[in-house]
Amino acid sequence: MNLNKKTPLDAIGQFISHSEYQTLKTGFAARFPGAAPAVFLSKQSILDCISSYPCLSGISFRYGLADVNDPLSRKIIMVPCEHTTGEKGEPDLVLLKDGYVSNDGKKVKGDELWQLLGNHVERVYNGRFHEVLSKVHRGYFWGIQRISALLAQEGCDGLMFNFGYNAAHPFPCKRNQQVLEAVDAGRQSLHVFMEYGQCDPPCVFEPGGGGGVEGTGCLVKELMGRYGSKGLTQQLDVLRSFRDDHMLEQPDGYALYEMYYFVSRPILRAIQALPEKEQILQDLYNHELQQALELLNKGAFDQVLNLYKRTMARLMDSCIFEAVLINNE
Repeated sequence: MNLNKKTPLDAIGQFISHSEYQTLKTGFAARFPGAAPAVFLSKQSILDCISSYPCLSGISFRYGLADVNDPLSRKIIMVPCEHTTGEKGEPDLVLLKDGYVSNDGKKVKGDELWQLLGNHVERVYNGRFHEVLSKVHRGYFWGIQRISALLAQEGCDGLMFNFGYNAAHPFPCKRNQQVLEAVDAGRQSLHVFMEYGQCDPPCVFEPGGGGGVEGTGCLVKELMGRYGSKGLTQQLDVLRSFRDDHMLEQPDGYALYEMYYFVSRPILRAIQALPEKEQILQDLYNHELQQALELLNKGAFDQVLNLYKRTMARLMDSCIFEAVLINNE
């Protein structure tokens, strides 16, 4: 089944039968025998996520690992999403200064959040099923209407996030199919299941899909496209080589990679909402980006990494969190 392109984000998701759920669950166990098959999400933790942002379109359930070497250390981080500001219609992640509720009810933020997300991507990317890094599955989105319908089931005390796999699906990017299952206080199934959410990054056959995380709002590409001239392709290649050949080799490399693609599009949204947006973007291009390219040409990779960390921290503090707080007042 394919998503209807006109389906509103808050209505994404469909109820499925027990037999379809069982097929997906069995398929995952056969494909990934060492991985945790499911994660429990208490009703209260989901309600805490919902209450953290007004008028959300749904929740992106992001995958994390507490220990990159332990496939059983699964974590689910619940990220509220806005309706959309993009032409392709994919949900927009909301950046929250106080962090995000995880499956254990605790909030994670900052370095801990990036490390959890990075551990998941690193393990998948370097595992037996080698994937293109930008297209590793990072989460699953369902609309708030569908999530609320599950939580409203009589006796529901939480949801099991079940990892599923459909080996028979004709398109590889659609074979990872996750299922939300309503359960009672004893974590016994209420036999109500929901699938047909939207994977993140979107599959090539979904609205907005096909580009991986690099196609979902890359700040550097935006700056290059606006102000770059000669040697644009070569400069992008230099930056990608730094990312792949140096940054990812650092102990926190995958965490830094995930941080960038998590916040890049929200940073652009926040800047573009400001009256001085043109000056901010041009300053980023003329100063930080050009400085990074000059340092890379000199082989000063550690200096570029430090510049990158400082720039991203400043943007998140001055642009994102301030803009979010203003919007929530």
